[in-house]
Amino acid sequence: MPERVYHLSKAAYNVEVAKHLREDTGYIDWAVTATFYAALHIVDSMLDGLAHLPKDERHPRKHSANGNDGNGGRGRNQLVAAEFPAIRKAYRSLEEASRRARYDLQMLDPAAYERLQDQFQEIVRYEALMAKTQPGKS
Repeated sequence: MPERVYHLSKAAYNVEVAKHLREDTGYIDWAVTATFYAALHIVDSMLDGLAHLPKDERHPRKHSANGNDGNGGRGRNQLVAAEFPAIRKAYRSLEEASRRARYDLQMLDPAAYERLQDQFQEIVRYEALMAKTQPGKS
């Protein structure tokens, strides 16, 4: 399965997980985390389509990297800022909320979850626009 298709499939899966966690369990913290990972896979699907990037950057292994740590290239956060600045803020917001939910034991209320869904939809819309403008990508 091509990487782009794989990542979009994983994104859809994570959206369903987030929906289940939010609606059926009330575990908003994990619903936020699943939403972030859906956004991550959407970003990875877009990176996969950028032929000008070296392979390590089309398939980043870290959220952040300095390029000199032996792990190859920039991390996903640096790539989003450089290649997709229009969604940088939304992506970082989702990542930060996920991190806070997982590590800082911050309780997120339903309103916060809904605001994060707006940011996730911003990334979804951007990916759809990118898919239309990149020949041979869907």
